[in-house]
This record gives sequence, C-alpha cells and structure tokens, in this order.
Amino acid sequence: MEISLISCIVPVFNGERYLGEALDSILGQTHRPLEIIVADDGSTDRTATVAAGYGDQIRYLYQPNAGTASACNLGLGAARGGFIAFLAADDLWHPEKLMRQMVRFRERPELLDSRIEGRSRAVSGSSDITTVTRLRAADSAGATRRF
Repeated sequence: MEISLISCIVPVFNGERYLGEALDSILGQTHRPLEIIVADDGSTDRTATVAAGYGDQIRYLYQPNAGTASACNLGLGAARGGFIAFLAADDLWHPEKLMRQMVRFRERPELLDSRIEGRSRAVSGSSDITTVTRLRAADSAGATRRF
C-alpha cells in the first residue's frame, strides 16, 4: 500500500454516455499520484470500449451484474492506494478536489485517526474519500470497506 497514492474507483453500469467525462475529470486532478480503477458491473453497452480508450491510464475490471456496492468492493479489492475516492460514472470532480482533501488531512491529522472496529476511516468535507488500513493478523494489510 502506497500512502500518498489515491485509488480512484469508478463503479459503472451501462455508463458509456458519461464515463469518458468522469475519467477525464479524474485525469485532470492536480494531485498525484493517482490510480484509476473502473469497476464495470456487467454493462451491456459500450462501457468497456470507452474504458479501453484510456489504455494504461486506468485499470478496467469486469464482473457480472451484482449491484453498485459489489462493484465498489471489486474496485476496493484491486486498490493499492493509501486513500480511496469513489466517483460515480455520471459525475465530475473539480480539478483540485483531491489536492484540497489531501491538504486538509495534512493540516488535521486527527481526521486520519478515527478507529472503528480496528479499521481506520477518514472523512473530510466530502464523504467519498477513505483511508485504507490493511489489517491482517501478522502484517497489518487488508482493505477497509465503506459499506
């Protein structure tokens, strides 16, 4: 797990119409490093084709349709970042969104020290970014789920 890396997870189902704009808004972020994961929940439209157009800038994962929460968990399972940010496939982010949140975490480290059942969760002004504490018995590694 790389603490400064933000894993941006985009759960999507039949999102070909807006997915490109959502991905562009992530790629337009002023904060680096980023990891972008598209978690396709069984789309039957051209979602996979839109995602493929981004090449190695994103990771595309597919599963049979199981619902949004399952798609989010698919992305979480593949995430390598110390922080997780979710973006719906039909939403956009302000270009400084992630940078502003990371600055806030640096200014207020107590936001990163909220313990819930042995897992760490951070919430800032926006509720879609979460720290991931990897917890395994021996080596402290496993993902926090927001659901």
